Amino acid sequence: GTGGMIALAKPANQVREMLARWPDRLWVAIESGLQATVLAGDTEALAEFTAAYGDTERLHRVAIDYAAHTPHIEALREDLMAILDGVTPQQASTEICSSLTGQPIEPAELTADYWFRGLRHPVLFTQAVASLADGGSPLFIEVSPHPVLTGYVQDTLREAGSAGGAVGSLRRGAGGLTQLLKSAAQAFVLGANVDWTALTGQCSLGRKDDPSAGRLT
Repeated sequence: GTGGMIALAKPANQVREMLARWPDRLWVAIESGLQATVLAGDTEALAEFTAAYGDTERLHRVAIDYAAHTPHIEALREDLMAILDGVTPQQASTEICSSLTGQPIEPAELTADYWFRGLRHPVLFTQAVASLADGGSPLFIEVSPHPVLTGYVQDTLREAGSAGGAVGSLRRGAGGLTQLLKSAAQAFVLGANVDWTALTGQCSLGRKDDPSAGRLT
């Protein structure tokens, strides 16, 4: 490949200052969390960046050989738009928040061009989480083989003064039903309306402040 990505534990604004030595060669690609950023760009520039900061910063080279979420993707526009041809937005019953804009968006905006721009432009994950936390107590559930973003979400919620929470689903080395039930219990404690009867086929559990809590049905 002609590019790559590096993750580091630093705020995006500080990373941008560090990248000033590599204009048009390195860019902030993903704003994962308040203290977590992914940069991307030319292979040689990434090597230079690592040589400059590898001894003082915690750098993790992402296992990818292209610079996603940077101008590098422009070279793929024609091919990607051909692949995405025919993608038609549909109405949705769930609110959609975009990590491209960092704000909630209407389903009609999810066109082929939107999905291309999602790969071409930076990921504003932190801003998207913050926008959902504004004035509410959202619960984020990371559905994945292992939680990667949950900690970043929790940090953003704390910074926003939100009473919301975040839980994972499965974990590395624990991908079975037991872990899924533990995660469901965590979500339940944080306010999720878990249908335990449908999930376990055995009982319905009330909340701690519910007089019927713990009764089998």
